[in-house]
Amino acid sequence: MGREQRRWLITGADGFIGRHLRSLLRQYGEEVVCAIEPSTVTGKPHPSPNEKYCEADLRSAGAVESLMAAAQPTHIVNLAAIGISPTSSESTCDFVDLNVRLPGHLHALMNPGCTLVQAGSMSQYQGSEKPISEKDGARTDRTLYAWSKNAADSLLESLDSRIETKRSVRARLFGVMGPGEPGHRLIPSIVGNLVGGGIAELSDGTQVRDVLHVEDVVRALFHLATTPPLHGRAVNIGRGEGRSVRWIAERVGRRLDGLERLGFGALPRRKGEPEVLVADVGMLRSSGWTPRFSFEESVDLTVDALLGGETPG
Repeated sequence: MGREQRRWLITGADGFIGRHLRSLLRQYGEEVVCAIEPSTVTGKPHPSPNEKYCEADLRSAGAVESLMAAAQPTHIVNLAAIGISPTSSESTCDFVDLNVRLPGHLHALMNPGCTLVQAGSMSQYQGSEKPISEKDGARTDRTLYAWSKNAADSLLESLDSRIETKRSVRARLFGVMGPGEPGHRLIPSIVGNLVGGGIAELSDGTQVRDVLHVEDVVRALFHLATTPPLHGRAVNIGRGEGRSVRWIAERVGRRLDGLERLGFGALPRRKGEPEVLVADVGMLRSSGWTPRFSFEESVDLTVDALLGGETPG
């Protein structure tokens, strides 16, 4: 379509990243089909004439086949996943069905010329003192979530190897912050406690993480989907720069005059948590993409949104 009309299928479309990706695609005038869990579809507004909702149980092969037949997408961004929350209690079969089988099924059902962006995570990697590259970064199976995301990557890589035109991009997202992020995450939990007059209980805070604002992340996902030289590859989405959890927390604390109420050391580290997770972003940067927001701006914009009444997801 010369600039043929693109049609995007977004799974996990009502999640933190999905809502921001839909907003970006509306700004671009793109046609979007949002796959929504059956329990959440009722009463959803249609904010754009180019956007529609499809109810689909993505654990069901038949439902996915019906969704793909109805949507006929030219681009897919698969954000649907379980196990992201530390309190997730899904079964092993659920991880296989949604985190592994679904991306493989989407790949198998795509029309020629369609591109699939599979959203992964920095949790797929072991920690490293040096920036982690897509090719050489040691990966881990320390959680079912990490195992399932790595299994999906391996499956898509194998499927792409059998065809001449590569059809998937395996995006590995490092830290994401911004309006609407889940309430258990670092900045929303600190803001909620400090604004309420309480103590923000934290670990020791020495962990170093690479973080982008969610608006930069969805721009990067769009870039991956529409940049053919990246198709068939694993690509880190990150800043290439790390800051400690303590640095982030103290910046939030200063904004809220609550530095003395940051309770470092009150919580234990998560078992097996890496000390440093920073992306090697050479591949992403060499393809022409750079973030708009600095580390400082990303934190401040997230705090501003929460103070302005933005409800955590």
